[in-house]
Amino acid sequence: MIAEPLGQVLEATGYLTNGACAAPSVTLAGSGAHVRLPSFDPDVWWRSDADADRRRGGSGLTVYFKYVNEPGAVPVAEWQREIWNQGFSPLLWLVCPQRIERFGAPRGPDDAAANRLDTFGLVDAELERLDAIAGRLAMETGQFWRLESRVNRETSVDRRLLRDLRDLEQMLVAADVDRGEAQALIGRCIFAKYLVDRKIVTRDRLTNVCGQGDLAEALGDPGAASLLFAWLRDTFNGDMFPASSEPAPVAAHLDTAARFLNGEDLETGQRHFFPYQFEVIPVELISAIYEQFVHSSASASSSVNAAKKKASTTRRWRLSLWCWTSCSTA
Repeated sequence: MIAEPLGQVLEATGYLTNGACAAPSVTLAGSGAHVRLPSFDPDVWWRSDADADRRRGGSGLTVYFKYVNEPGAVPVAEWQREIWNQGFSPLLWLVCPQRIERFGAPRGPDDAAANRLDTFGLVDAELERLDAIAGRLAMETGQFWRLESRVNRETSVDRRLLRDLRDLEQMLVAADVDRGEAQALIGRCIFAKYLVDRKIVTRDRLTNVCGQGDLAEALGDPGAASLLFAWLRDTFNGDMFPASSEPAPVAAHLDTAARFLNGEDLETGQRHFFPYQFEVIPVELISAIYEQFVHSSASASSSVNAAKKKASTTRRWRLSLWCWTSCSTA
């Protein structure tokens, strides 16, 4: 059941029609669909046609709507971190009995107010202004992108993750790691992080595999890392991480990878405001980013066969992620 103020806002801005019917591309929480985030549970959400958006020079966009009695009494900053890790350019509307607060991409660790785009009252004139700026018509025609310069792709999780992967590879190569070995190390670390964050590999299983119950501690110990990587290779029958490409377990190289996984900006040495939450980032997005990362590296190689081999590896990587996800949610 949608709260009356939220229903009023959604109908005034075109996301609901005829009182309570969802407009195209709008999903109601009670319809059986779910947004799988640890703490945020939206009441309604709208998602753009990402392909059409890109043709207009924009990007895929999601608007989440949540009714609350008072925005200051809910963990908005935490919700924003989770939404950001989902990979879409996110917008969050918090509707309360007196007003609507719109939030864009997070800009600070815990200060939700710094991310507030604007506030509107629940009166006709204000709702008309909101509809013109960010109603469904403005979203679906691309008008939103022309009016709202504060929402863009440059701060999205996929852009930052791809940039950080490239920085990590460059640091490893600069430390005399063969590029292929650097790629293999990065692939293993991301895959292990995904399995651990999704609790597909539990603390007990990780301890049984390598003697360490924490992934960062495992990567900090070359012996434990070797056992973990061997387990990954054996579990996936060597298809994804063949032994011939296994990097030497050098402590300094493992430490660099661990710093990346712990959310450190490798260029500045500072912690990111919003570390990656692989339990939130969709598996499709992780694999697509990794494939783009490997493809860009393969394109720089003079070997066509090497490029094909890397592309084949990413396809197996994606399939393995899908299989493990299916098993864990079955």
